[in-house]
Amino acid sequence: MNAADSVSPTNAAEGLVQSALAAVQNSSIAAMAIKRSDGEALFTWVEAELALNRELERSPRSIRFQTLGRHIALLENTWRIRVSGFQEEEYEILGVIQSTRGHVTYVLDIYLRGSKTFVKQFGVEYLDTQTRDPGTDGEEKSTEGGAQILWSWDGAAAAKYSDDWALTINPAYREYPNDCTNFASQCLLRGGKDQVGSVINRPDDDVWFYGSLESTTSYTWAGAQNLYRHLVLHTNTTLENLAALRPGDLILLKPPGANPQWHTMVVGARTTNDALMNYHSQNTYRRSFLQIKQALQPNTTIYYFKIGNSYQSFRPS
Repeated sequence: MNAADSVSPTNAAEGLVQSALAAVQNSSIAAMAIKRSDGEALFTWVEAELALNRELERSPRSIRFQTLGRHIALLENTWRIRVSGFQEEEYEILGVIQSTRGHVTYVLDIYLRGSKTFVKQFGVEYLDTQTRDPGTDGEEKSTEGGAQILWSWDGAAAAKYSDDWALTINPAYREYPNDCTNFASQCLLRGGKDQVGSVINRPDDDVWFYGSLESTTSYTWAGAQNLYRHLVLHTNTTLENLAALRPGDLILLKPPGANPQWHTMVVGARTTNDALMNYHSQNTYRRSFLQIKQALQPNTTIYYFKIGNSYQSFRPS
């Protein structure tokens, strides 16, 4: 199949969902049968039609999925079907095969009322790339209430990386026109923060990962506001004050105005009452934050981020 003829797995799955509605459409008897079997019929066609137990080939990507858990709930006139499992994705970018693998959950809402049946929602909740392959040793993480990932945070390593690359660009990464958050994310990664997510849901705030192209990188990696929401909503990172920050922590600046250009900086070192900041865009090494603060526009909002050590999707069940 040529790239021009390719269909994304998400679009393919959505089309298959529509065709799979034939399993329950226009039949109150079918709905009763589903209810008696506790949703087994729905599970059967969700897994079959979404190719969740076989390889879904769509150039330039393939998806393999192994079911680990299934759950169904009837919410008034809506069936919510959640199928969780271990997924491997492969895709080709500029002739190089890349892959992601981990735990993923598909959610499907079906509205049933008499003869009226339609899909209310279909989506991929998350891809937890740290979940062990069920074919390897180790226990699978529980997905109830969203996947939780713990990492060992090494602020000293993050700070050293910020020192090493404050004045130049690491050739292993792209340089963005506004490069400050891209640089900060590199420091977070070096400090031990886990990457989570898939190109399927790269615009969402509960994912954070770097890809070889901008189109395969999450918005949260290089967008200051996106990273802010990711840290606040999906990690146990806390908003503190300047005195509480350690090397490797972050400070985000939100200038006043309707659409301000936020700025992200990394703590490279501490003094008794100051933090020495490394940052990109105007590449800077260990500048006093107290000096930076004096030069800020009035009404600039300052966020002092003490980086945590866990992530959770927090998506509703």
